[in-house]
Amino acid sequence: MEKNQEISTIEEKVFDLEDCFTLDAEQEGVFFRPVVQSGYVPFQIKTIGRNSDRMLVITDKLKKRLAEISGDAPSEARAIKERDAYVASAVERTTGIKFDEGVKIKLGGKDFEYTEQMLKMIYTKSPDIMNQVILHSASTEDFYRKKD
Repeated sequence: MEKNQEISTIEEKVFDLEDCFTLDAEQEGVFFRPVVQSGYVPFQIKTIGRNSDRMLVITDKLKKRLAEISGDAPSEARAIKERDAYVASAVERTTGIKFDEGVKIKLGGKDFEYTEQMLKMIYTKSPDIMNQVILHSASTEDFYRKKD
């Protein structure tokens, strides 16, 4: 080997295009942990993503409902209708709740049951959690394939 000749090793970089694919995760849904002012919550909520087939229907339904309400004169009744439209949309985007291991969730002194009525109550009484559900499902960030 000559003095000036260097051995060069070029490390091959590999990019898996599947790392950009989100649709399967958006169709199935992914979990996220809501953040609340009072601190840590011992559960995660699973939502579908904005590009899922079901979300296209949910978004269209919300737009139509808000358009109908927008004709109403501004009032407390109109505000309640708008809130109810967003609550219903958040419920439809939710596909599951997962509790942290060893934690029993109570609501009004009763064991929490995952039902549409319970979700409506949570999202109505905690607009912050409802807004996080809507924002999470509208973002694709958490739907990218996770790296180990």
